[in-house]
Amino acid sequence: MHKIGVLGDFENTAYFSIMGAEVFFPKNGEEAAEIVKKLASGGYAAVFVSEKYFEYVVAENYTGADSPAIVPLPL
Repeated sequence: MHKIGVLGDFENTAYFSIMGAEVFFPKNGEEAAEIVKKLASGGYAAVFVSEKYFEYVVAENYTGADSPAIVPLPL
């Protein structure tokens, strides 16, 4: 079964856990990029990333059938 991940600040993204998403609260952009890298190889179908961290995440190239969709959250 595929999973959904969400990265962002607590006050803007914690409510995603109610819908069954796994929520992560990185301290900075570099940590956000590392989290997404782990999620990309961990069976996640989609990873939603707040705008604050999105620029750090899109620097990586996630391609292939098993790669998650990286979706920006305008928060």
